[in-house]
Amino acid sequence: MESSQYGITAESLDEIIGNSAAVAELRKFASDIERGVKRRPMLIYGPSGTGKTAAAHALASEFKWNIVELSASDYRDKETIEKVLVSASNSRTLFGKRNVIILDEIDELAPKFDKGANTAIPRLIRESKSPILLIANDKWDKSITFLRGLTDDAMFMKVPNETMAAALAKLSRSHGLGLSSNTIAAIVKTASGDVRSAFIDAFALSGAGDEAADIIGLRNRKADVFTALDRIFAAYTINASQTAARSMPEDMELEMVVNWMEENIPNRYTYASELSAAYDSIARSTMFLSRATRSQNYGYWKYSGLLASSGVALAKQHTPSTFKRYAFPRIIKELSVSKEDRGAGKEIAAKMRRKIHASMRVIVNDYIPMSKMMIDMAGKRGMSDDAKRFFESTYGLSEKEIKWLSKKI
Repeated sequence: MESSQYGITAESLDEIIGNSAAVAELRKFASDIERGVKRRPMLIYGPSGTGKTAAAHALASEFKWNIVELSASDYRDKETIEKVLVSASNSRTLFGKRNVIILDEIDELAPKFDKGANTAIPRLIRESKSPILLIANDKWDKSITFLRGLTDDAMFMKVPNETMAAALAKLSRSHGLGLSSNTIAAIVKTASGDVRSAFIDAFALSGAGDEAADIIGLRNRKADVFTALDRIFAAYTINASQTAARSMPEDMELEMVVNWMEENIPNRYTYASELSAAYDSIARSTMFLSRATRSQNYGYWKYSGLLASSGVALAKQHTPSTFKRYAFPRIIKELSVSKEDRGAGKEIAAKMRRKIHASMRVIVNDYIPMSKMMIDMAGKRGMSDDAKRFFESTYGLSEKEIKWLSKKI
């Protein structure tokens, strides 16, 4: 399975990674329907990111069925189900193609159904002449008990590491991502069987080299950050976005969650009104974070978290279809560029402190920038050697440390 989020889609079930038993169930389901056999709807269930939705779309593509799929929040009421879905389920396209009804995230949205929807969906199942695919994370969720006995099942499971690694290596070759074996191993380890997570990581770390493994290590996540972001940006309800936000790593501070959201808004939203509303939510989220710190009243955190997740999710008016790969917050990138480079400033400050009787903070904030300016000016006047001798003799700086001072003036 390859993520359509990057313009890549599975055209057939053969492209779905792992879960061969579930794929076989889906193919038999479609083959029976094509032969005129009456089949109950197929409930596709399993952990997030294992390819359930991709498989549903691949099935439709392989059998050349026309997909009828409402946005995640639009099939909660009886009127919509009867007007759109029941009508589509009893007809074909203008060119005679068979319709297939796909209802995604039905277990997450079920608590938001009105009473009519709970009866309209079973009616849709009874009367439909078109195949129906229902997608859920948990088959046994109490919110979808009304489906018991009305469906056949295809269970998806987390993908084995060996299968995942082979798929990532193939993806890297076919799309020129340049992932090293170490990077692939790190992605597989942190994805924990989540294909979507692994593919998003692969694109995000394209060309990063072996330091990508360090970047992934910094995340130290229980659930994949990118997958959580994906679900937040795709959510249409407060309930769904809050559920997604809770899948962020338990040890990730709220401030960092806000940074992740802020960094990636442009990668999901393209309309000016959506961008404006999303950044307004981030601004207010940051305001509550500051209030919590100043007042030591950490009850403000809940407002900050709600604005950073649900506020951003509900800022959109259109379903995100394509986006650039997710980006790490700049602060993480800066920490991940070079361990040696990160420590150079402190080492120089420690040496300068022997001569300058000031705190490390003052030296780092004032004296080092001033030293950079001195070296820059000396270079422009052809006096680089003089500046080098001065910093060597006065502060005992090495040639490498002086070269570090001369960078990024």
